[in-house]
Amino acid sequence: MKDRVVTTCCILLVLAGMIIGINISASDGVISFLSIIATIFGGFVTVIAFGWAFIKYTDWEKAQKNSEYEAIIELGKSAHMLLTCTTYLFEVMVVIQYKFEKMTDLEHKLRDGKINHSVAMFEKNYERYSDARASVGFLESKSCSTKDYEKLDELIKLIIDWFWMLRYQTVATTMVMGEKVERGTAVHCAVVIPDEQKAFMSSLGLNSAVAPYQYHEAISDKIDKTIKELLHLVATN
Repeated sequence: MKDRVVTTCCILLVLAGMIIGINISASDGVISFLSIIATIFGGFVTVIAFGWAFIKYTDWEKAQKNSEYEAIIELGKSAHMLLTCTTYLFEVMVVIQYKFEKMTDLEHKLRDGKINHSVAMFEKNYERYSDARASVGFLESKSCSTKDYEKLDELIKLIIDWFWMLRYQTVATTMVMGEKVERGTAVHCAVVIPDEQKAFMSSLGLNSAVAPYQYHEAISDKIDKTIKELLHLVATN
């Protein structure tokens, strides 16, 4: 498209030069006719320039939307990975005291290895989330507002708080009744939800105490809902 515009402009410049040359010796009638032709050509050039600018702006706008769309997809993937790392650590750390005391040295070493692995993976995916979040900030035009992204940031902050809370075992353990099984109801190791997080966790349908699988399901659903809302804004704005 750019090459065509340049070629057209060059042709019009040549024609304009011819018109100026003819004007020097041409009659009034010819000059008037050529003046009209020049005006028409001038309008044609203006239309072409406007069309080219419009296409370029549309391409730029599409590029911005595509970049924001890709960043949101990456935010969703990294958010789910952070949640997966936290749930994995949750399952490792939530061991009732009497079970912990009966663990062998090998079991303790294996447990420590799992903890270290979850920490490494968590930090890697948090960096991945931060990079995707920064890429959104660099966009000149965004379909989603800062408040829209802060909804996802709030979930990430919750996941981070839970990860380090579990890592340093600053929560009380308990047992909760789970899903129905063939011979009754499953019982799961769980943690007591801290007072400062009860309000938010309650909004996710989690009260008092929570088992790893319950925590994962509730947060995962919330992440999916938030990502879908962001993608919808990009598609419609």
